[in-house]
Amino acid sequence: KALLGAIAAKPFERFKTAALESQSILKEVDLQTSRVGEEEEAEPEGASYLTQIGVICVRSMKDRRFESFSADSLGVALFVAILCGIMWWQQGRGENIATLVGASNVAALLFFLSMFLSVNLMFSSIFTFPTEKTMLLKEREAKVYPVSAFFFGRTLAGIPIDLAIPFSVTTIIYLMAGLKPTVGAYLLTLITLVISCFTAGSLGLLIGAAVLDLKRAQSVSICIMLTLMLPSGFFIQNIPVWLSWISYLSYITYTFDALKFIQLKGRVPECPPGNEACSLLSGSQFDTLGPQIGILLLMLVVFRAGVYVSLRWAAKPK
Repeated sequence: KALLGAIAAKPFERFKTAALESQSILKEVDLQTSRVGEEEEAEPEGASYLTQIGVICVRSMKDRRFESFSADSLGVALFVAILCGIMWWQQGRGENIATLVGASNVAALLFFLSMFLSVNLMFSSIFTFPTEKTMLLKEREAKVYPVSAFFFGRTLAGIPIDLAIPFSVTTIIYLMAGLKPTVGAYLLTLITLVISCFTAGSLGLLIGAAVLDLKRAQSVSICIMLTLMLPSGFFIQNIPVWLSWISYLSYITYTFDALKFIQLKGRVPECPPGNEACSLLSGSQFDTLGPQIGILLLMLVVFRAGVYVSLRWAAKPK
C-alpha cells in the first residue's frame, strides 16, 4: 500500500518541473551573456583619437625638452644674443639710425637676427623624423595610432618648446641694440620672427619627413637654405631676370622686408640719387605689414600640409 501511494503521488512531475525551470534560467543567462558580449564588441578598441594626440604630445615634449633646453643649445643662444647686443650696442637709437651708415647697420642686424633664429630652428627640426623613423614605422605597423594623430601631437608639442629661444634672443637683442622703443614695434618684431621661425621649422620638418635619412636631409637642407637666403634682398639686389622668381618663394625675403617696415620706415634719411647700395633701406615692397605676414602664414600652412603628406607616404606600414 505504501508503494502504491508513492506511485500515485507522481514525484517525477516535480523533478521534470524543476528541470524545465533550470533550463529556462540557463537560457536567460546565456542570452544576457551574449548581449553583454555584443555590447563589448561594439565598443571601440584602444584609446580615443584625442587621447592618442595627448599621449604623443606629452611624450614628444619629454623627449625634446632635453634636446631643446640643453646646456649647449641655451648657451649658444645666449652667447649669440649677448654678442650681437654688444656689437650693435644702441645702434637703433634715433641719432644713429638717422645716418645711412647707422641705418645699414640696423638692417644688417635685422637680417642676421631673422637668419640665426630661423636657421637654428630649421636645422634642429630636420632631426625630428629621421631619428624617430624606426619607432614610427613599428608603431604604424602595429596600428597603434594613425599618422594624423602623430602629426598633430608633434605639432602641439613643438609650439611651447620652439617659442622659448626666439622670445629670449629677440628680447635681449632688442633691448641691447636699442631698436624702435615702442611696445607695438617690439610685439610686431617678435610676432614676425616667431612666424618666420615656425615657417623655417616647418620647412625643416618637411625635408626630414620627405627624406627620412639624416645625412641626406642635411645636404638637401643646406642647398635649399642657400637658395632661399642669397636672393632674399640683402646680399644682392640686381638678380638675373631668369632667377628673380626665387626671391618670391623665399620666406627670408618677406621676413626681412617686414622687419625693415617695422624698424626703418620713416626713420632713415632719403637715399641720394644714383646710390644703388642705399636701395637696401628704401623701404618695403608693400605699403602695409599685412601682405608679408599673410604670405609667411600661407607658407607655414603649405609646409605643414607637405609634412603630413610626406609622413603618410614615408611611414606607410608594409
